[in-house]
Amino acid sequence: MLDPQTSGGLLVAVPEAQTQPILKALHDAGVTASAQIGSVSNFSESKLCFS
Repeated sequence: MLDPQTSGGLLVAVPEAQTQPILKALHDAGVTASAQIGSVSNFSESKLCFS
């Protein structure tokens, strides 16, 4: 049986200003593998930038 809802990590989109406080809260709660993996910016064409 395969349940893709629980078989991988969790991707969360948050406002840029809240990124560091959320990461700190996650790290403080023991979720030390949490990290920012990219950003969404304003472009003349739709794009996602992962870093």
